[in-house]
Amino acid sequence: DKALPAMLRLLFAIALTNMVVRALFELPMMYISGNWLHIYGIGHDIFSIALCLFLTILSAVTIRPAAVWSAVYFGFSAILFSAEAVFASYLRQVTSADGTVFFLPSDQNHSLMLTMTVMLVVAIFIVSLLLISKWRTTVPEHSSGNIHGK
Repeated sequence: DKALPAMLRLLFAIALTNMVVRALFELPMMYISGNWLHIYGIGHDIFSIALCLFLTILSAVTIRPAAVWSAVYFGFSAILFSAEAVFASYLRQVTSADGTVFFLPSDQNHSLMLTMTVMLVVAIFIVSLLLISKWRTTVPEHSSGNIHGK
């Protein structure tokens, strides 16, 4: 969105690049070569948590007026990566450590984890809608592109 300050667009580009690189490596490993391990996903999650916390801090100190909402976004993303790491660890423990199983069976043994996952997806949706509405009302329609968005 060209209305966002250039620095904020850069931070989002960094976050997007992180996920695109992950997809380029993990998806072929999962669905073509079959040599993906849960620990790879957990490792990426830990890296992504650190990256999101760094982006949260950078966003909070360099970007106005969108600093609050971008910091919330990146902070929330760090929480999501934490939840994903917990889920991947759980999946590794209850399925096969070789990384060949990517989904939990929908039986009673896993109902708590599956319910928590559904609740997290709903929370993500709600927070995403909130952030979109806040950015639309916080960021000026025509940003000059400097780091402060003035």
